[in-house]
Amino acid sequence: MDDDEDFQALFFSETRELLDALLAHLNLLADAASDRETVHSAFRALHSCNGSAPAFGCARLLPFSHTLETRLDRHRAHATD
Repeated sequence: MDDDEDFQALFFSETRELLDALLAHLNLLADAASDRETVHSAFRALHSCNGSAPAFGCARLLPFSHTLETRLDRHRAHATD
């Protein structure tokens, strides 16, 4: 593997882990566990996925993920401790 392939493999591996974490946090939120840390963790996971996405050909997902980030950020402002 060359460096580009290594970076891409690392990106997709880390992104899978982040998306798994995001899903777990969103499931908690769906079950009405809207504490501040759960919302913040979901936001952080999604935000981390967005950082490198365009470099690896995933820019088409950004409008959706930015919308979700905005909603999570609003929810985070109103979440209880």
